[in-house]
Amino acid sequence: MADVIHSRLYACYNCHNYVALHDDIISKDYVVQCMSFIIVGRRGYHHRIGFLFSHTMNLVAGPKEVRQMITSWYTASDVACSDCGKVLGWQYVKAHNESQKFKESKFMLEKSKIVKNNW
Repeated sequence: MADVIHSRLYACYNCHNYVALHDDIISKDYVVQCMSFIIVGRRGYHHRIGFLFSHTMNLVAGPKEVRQMITSWYTASDVACSDCGKVLGWQYVKAHNESQKFKESKFMLEKSKIVKNNW
């Protein structure tokens, strides 16, 4: 536990419960949602970013669902903070495309739903 106390941590944006270690980030470069919009006749795009983690802590997984995401079809479970219940992202249970198998058992947490703690 002493190692965790001195590590750079990410926490739930709502209750600040620790959910992941910075050292467990695989990638910070994932688009988790892309929405298009039109304002005054001009089309724009809004991207939400996610971090792919190898491990997390203090999260509870919901039921498994088959979902179509940007890169492929996956079986995934939403993951929520174990303290406040806010959904912070999901866990990839199964990738239905061979090229995406590296994501299996990994966690995608939305950047907007986690905060830096102990930095």
